[in-house]
Amino acid sequence: MGITARAQVDVGFSASQDVPLGGFYRLFADGAALAGLPSPAFVGGVGKVGDGHGRDGYGPDGFGEGGPGDGAGFDGYGPDGIGAPAVSMRTAELADAAYSLQAVAYDPAGNAAAGSASVAAVVHGTPRRPGWPEPSEYDPATDRLTITLGELSADDDDA
Repeated sequence: MGITARAQVDVGFSASQDVPLGGFYRLFADGAALAGLPSPAFVGGVGKVGDGHGRDGYGPDGFGEGGPGDGAGFDGYGPDGIGAPAVSMRTAELADAAYSLQAVAYDPAGNAAAGSASVAAVVHGTPRRPGWPEPSEYDPATDRLTITLGELSADDDDA
């Protein structure tokens, strides 16, 4: 009998600007898809290239001929420009091992897109309490106590 602990890994990263608006990420471990809902790359469009880039970030509205405009200040950063919150994903429970985790980017139609991210993780879970010895029978004539192993932990290999 052995103990195999399990743990979850939280993965967080900034969404790539290569992912189209409405795109999302799915999490994989060593090439196998992990269950769970996809995570949007840009929730409500926040953080996707906005007024701080393109026509509004340069030229008449930005730093070019019109001086500092939409490319600086509120429209260039924050909700309309850069500054998106990180994409956050959590794996299912994984056994103790080294994993290569991949957050694969997709366009809104579900086609693979540029902007994927990878990270290596070593999982060392804390095992739940193993089966616990419990007295199950006592014979006063022989002064014999029988002890059995109680319900096994979900981390016990034989559970």
